Amino acid sequence: MNANTHFYDMEVEENEIDSRETIASPDAIWMRHQTSAYGQREQWNSTIVQAVALADKKKDRQLELSRIIGNYSVEIFHFAQVRNANNAEILDAFLPIQMAAKERSTLTSCDFNPLSFFSIGETTHSKILAYLLNPKQSHGQGEKLLQLFLEQVGIADRSGPWIVTAETGRIDVLIKRTRHPHAAILIENKCHNAVDQRNQLYRYWYQEIFLPNKDRYPTGNLPDPRERYRILYVPADGYKSPEPHALHRCADLPDTLPNTVPAGIVEYLTFYKDIRHWLNACIEALPKENHRLRQFLEQYSELWTY
Repeated sequence: MNANTHFYDMEVEENEIDSRETIASPDAIWMRHQTSAYGQREQWNSTIVQAVALADKKKDRQLELSRIIGNYSVEIFHFAQVRNANNAEILDAFLPIQMAAKERSTLTSCDFNPLSFFSIGETTHSKILAYLLNPKQSHGQGEKLLQLFLEQVGIADRSGPWIVTAETGRIDVLIKRTRHPHAAILIENKCHNAVDQRNQLYRYWYQEIFLPNKDRYPTGNLPDPRERYRILYVPADGYKSPEPHALHRCADLPDTLPNTVPAGIVEYLTFYKDIRHWLNACIEALPKENHRLRQFLEQYSELWTY
């Protein structure tokens, strides 16, 4: 029996039982089982089994068992009434909401998203991000969308010019400044939870961050690297993080370099939170007349709604 149950002692004769046995009082049980309809059913079943085992040793076994079963039946009936009343109340509250949603869908087709017809892989998602971030693309917004992204991830000096590429040199999305001071933001897209390759993030750091600075910082220890550099690891949600081996130095690189990617370089974002937040900021920044790009951004953002 549960230690929190209130007990009462039943009078027994010494020649019947060697030690004093206790059984849960039906009245105490009645007060105790007021919390959960489902929990009540399981706990009452357990109580009946224990009551039978103990009452076998009592002369009043039938009377005690009848009291427990009687209270159990009344309790189940009571909870059935409460449950039905609650269900009716919930249904009454839900129906107007359902009708309003149906009317809204009729007026705006808000539940329709043409992108849901297509199976979009990680590579295509990377190309979509790169397209929106690229100032030279046909969306016509110049650096506006890029600047909103750089601001969100905390790049201090956001002045250009910038180049943006997708799926080049195994890097999903690369944002790189082409003048001094050098800057690079790498996006590792894991929206479909692809497996991390060994030393993957370290190679990105070595290629795009260390090599452009190796003459000034041969050990790879750059001062304040977060002001100009970032490797953004972006799964769909927060349940995936880089494997340790992806951050470790490759065996073919000099041991004078750090054992892992220097602290502060790798940052974790998610599509459901951070990318969607950026997309919504882009929507807000568009001219009112730009319905074409706005609708695409809204529909793409909806893909990353829980």
